[in-house]
Amino acid sequence: MTAFPSYAIGTVAVGAGDAVIVGGGGAIWSETNALAGDDIVIAGHSVIVEDVIDTTHLQIDPWPYAAVPAGTPYKIVKRSPPCATAWGKWRRTYRDCSVRSIPRG
Repeated sequence: MTAFPSYAIGTVAVGAGDAVIVGGGGAIWSETNALAGDDIVIAGHSVIVEDVIDTTHLQIDPWPYAAVPAGTPYKIVKRSPPCATAWGKWRRTYRDCSVRSIPRG
């Protein structure tokens, strides 16, 4: 059986009920290391990554467990489909471009 690829560099913190996981200690969540649809495992609990906000913040559904202090190890288990990388890049580019920045006639 082939194991899913994973990423576990750095540490995390998340408060009970928070919808954002904060990375530290060298975590870099890029379009390669974390994508929407991947699982993040922290202190034996697994939740789905809803979005990668930036290289140090992941959006999740509200954390249903006790608060996790800064410095806690984690692992991201890659479960996102292969096309998610291209879709994520397109979505971020679209989100970052403002219609107001397009010159009008």
